[in-house]
Amino acid sequence: MYNYQFLSSFFNEFFKCSEELAKICKEKNINFIFISTNYVFDGKSPPYSPNASTNPVNDYGAQKVEAESKILRVLPSATILRISLQYGDHSGLSPSSKSVLDAINCENTVELDNLQIRSPTYVKNTAKVKFHFNFSKKILEFFF
Repeated sequence: MYNYQFLSSFFNEFFKCSEELAKICKEKNINFIFISTNYVFDGKSPPYSPNASTNPVNDYGAQKVEAESKILRVLPSATILRISLQYGDHSGLSPSSKSVLDAINCENTVELDNLQIRSPTYVKNTAKVKFHFNFSKKILEFFF
């Protein structure tokens, strides 16, 4: 089903890119925002502070923790935004809150994980936070 050699190679490159971007930002005095996930936590002791210990429950969360670590090692001033499930008008993403509601309204099923309790974030609130950062400083955003 999965080509694990390809995935391993892909994630190694992702981690290298994360680290290289942090180095460039440090050299050029650019603020770095890395979009991460609440999946870096196991969901057992919320709410989490920015310095809370991570304990990912899946590969996605573990990969984000690894990238965060590499970035912060190089650039401790980097901003890590750990965003939960987004809701709002972003129907192109799946599974999104909208796809779940659409499935319920059509009496269809949608596949979701049950790894943790989620606290959805309104996509416009996320945009406002990013907007604030973008206009207050030189910035590089990195999504994965």
